[in-house]
Amino acid sequence: MARRGHVTDEAHAVIGGHAAIAPFVRVGRGSMVAGGAMVDRDVPPDCIVRGDRAAVVSLNVVGLRRRGVPARSIAALRAAFALLFRSARPFSEALRACAPLARRDRRVRRLVAFLRRSRVGVRRAAGNRLR
Repeated sequence: MARRGHVTDEAHAVIGGHAAIAPFVRVGRGSMVAGGAMVDRDVPPDCIVRGDRAAVVSLNVVGLRRRGVPARSIAALRAAFALLFRSARPFSEALRACAPLARRDRRVRRLVAFLRRSRVGVRRAAGNRLR
């Protein structure tokens, strides 16, 4: 984990060119901030954010595979991602729904713990629903 000014970025985080990150934002392990993104909320582990007022748009599956994460962990993260970022349910309810997945997989547990500790929150992409 590195602290750069008032921003904290964890291991394996990738930050694209010309991205701006506001003070007190945490960039989670294995996440990716797209080039030119304006980040004013936390970036969850193993997720990709992009845009002005960057929102979580995807799971960083390529980064997970490159780091040798097992397929069953990626599947668990996909299920948690769908609950957290692609469902219409309130975020607190989605966090509770992830509890069974978190008990079985440490990466999901890390994602849920990161989200629970967030001081500035995360931004879900508008209209980001299951397809």
